[in-house]
Amino acid sequence: MSSSETIVPVYFGPDSSLYGCYLLAAELEQAPAVVICQPTGHEYERCHRAMRQLAIQLSRKGFSSLRFDYYATGDSAGASEALSLSRMRSDIEQALEACRQKTNAHGMTLIGLRLGATLAAQLATTSDQIESLVLYAPVFDGSLLLQEWQEQQRIYNAKFSWFSGQAEADEILGFPVTESFRAQLCRTFPPALASTSLQRVLILAGESDVDPALMNDWIAAFEQRGIATTVETMVDPPVWHREPMDALVPIKTLRQVVAWLVDD
Repeated sequence: MSSSETIVPVYFGPDSSLYGCYLLAAELEQAPAVVICQPTGHEYERCHRAMRQLAIQLSRKGFSSLRFDYYATGDSAGASEALSLSRMRSDIEQALEACRQKTNAHGMTLIGLRLGATLAAQLATTSDQIESLVLYAPVFDGSLLLQEWQEQQRIYNAKFSWFSGQAEADEILGFPVTESFRAQLCRTFPPALASTSLQRVLILAGESDVDPALMNDWIAAFEQRGIATTVETMVDPPVWHREPMDALVPIKTLRQVVAWLVDD
């Protein structure tokens, strides 16, 4: 990171309960703005460096960005048990408003990864502020995501000879996943487009990361509303499946995202 790429920490929201990090473009007055919606749980930890590098790559192309922690996660306020999908969506709205006020940008972009992509898509299809949307390995079936997490916990237990039944407990790979949050995940997330300013969408997915039928439903919904939709294959392995200390950065995929945004 160069001296011109300075991370600016901030607490925002009506009660200043949300923690985020700005990376502001050098030419702030003319810069487009991006809000990055991260995954949650252990996937947040494994993708943290990648999302930080994404913000740096965006800054070098003249974008300002805001990364943030959802309520009850990371450095934001709130007990872990308070995590909910509705609050996460509300947090994205708060992040959009904070970023808009900080940058004075009008056409905003949302970039979401995994569950963050799902929530970003739901918000972007009802918002009058978002012009561009990037869905990086979006989760359109929460039940499959939960099954994947539970299987990862079972593999971890077997690897370390643990027989605690942790895969069924309120914790997965060191992060709380309450019964309430599990119930919220056990559903599909179909498209529901209302009045929206959305103009273009990029979907990045691997062969096994997105349910094809559900993704096609979203693509059809976008295209029916005249929203230009691009689907590309991720060229890097999924970093959310790696160990946290691997700290891999999917640089080719990040460059795909930045290149698509620049080519507006």
